[in-house]
Amino acid sequence: MRASNINWKALKAAVGLGVGTYLFWISLANVGWDNLKPALQRFDASWVLLAVPCFLGALILRGLRLSRIAHGGAVKTSSYTAAAALGLTVNSLIPLRIGEVVKVLYLAKKIPMKLVKAGSVIVAERLTDVLCLVIFILGSFLLNRALFETWFFNFLWEKITNSGSLLLTAAGILAAAGILAGAFFLFFKRDWIESVLRETREKFGSKINEILTDLSWRLAGVFLLSLVIWSADMTVINLMARGFAINLHLSQLIFLHTVLTLSYASSVSPGALGLYELTGSWLLAEMGTAKGEALAFLITTHSLTYLLLLLVSLGILFKESWLIKKTIKSPKEACEFE
Repeated sequence: MRASNINWKALKAAVGLGVGTYLFWISLANVGWDNLKPALQRFDASWVLLAVPCFLGALILRGLRLSRIAHGGAVKTSSYTAAAALGLTVNSLIPLRIGEVVKVLYLAKKIPMKLVKAGSVIVAERLTDVLCLVIFILGSFLLNRALFETWFFNFLWEKITNSGSLLLTAAGILAAAGILAGAFFLFFKRDWIESVLRETREKFGSKINEILTDLSWRLAGVFLLSLVIWSADMTVINLMARGFAINLHLSQLIFLHTVLTLSYASSVSPGALGLYELTGSWLLAEMGTAKGEALAFLITTHSLTYLLLLLVSLGILFKESWLIKKTIKSPKEACEFE
């Protein structure tokens, strides 16, 4: 069987969707529909009216951050915001962070900029997010050391080792899927992997250094933007929690946001489907939140994120369908490797 006969995008999406569905089913089984339904019915939807502007504002700030990193003052921020929105949407639909590739291709064609520079911009963006993540983890530890230690050293280990066959089966499925996917990819894509690694080493290494050097004097502003973005995302979580009468202290809110972000970063399922609900409900239960309210809050917040990203991305696709089609159909033609 040749590599060309395998639809890798469909395979990745199918495996990720299967894993996410199974993890979501575990979350629902731990709570039960009888507990979930009343919690959903008690939701005060008026809090959504406050959460939506915060979410859209964070999306615009993500575009502004990309613009600052790329030093793209001559280009409208809306173009960078569109790249950020499309990347997040694809990451919500397909696992393994495929959305980052979409952002690179979109920026390279739309701005336009060299493909190598577009890739380096996204790398720099991810580095600022990693730095924010480290700060939030440290904040979780400093503000509530007992909760941090309970979660990472006692609670999480107890859940993994003592939660019965469901989680053990899920862990087995994840491990098997990862091994099989890795084996297939390495077997059928050996030449491609070698060429990509060689090209990346030759082209991206110097370009990343160049961008980081150019970015150094703007680094404070970019990092501040990242902190504001993370704070806006955390505000959305807090507002949605209020809709379910879940009152979180600042330390609890920071920790919950950090855990949910880590579930997104894992990319084991599209948009952390299932993993978002599972890890979030475990943590909220440790904070004293009823299981029904915890899962209802997580499902509603996650669904709102999906809905808003899809609506924004559909608007972008409608406005610039010619560019999206050309980029997806033939990335090499759409973006020259210079």
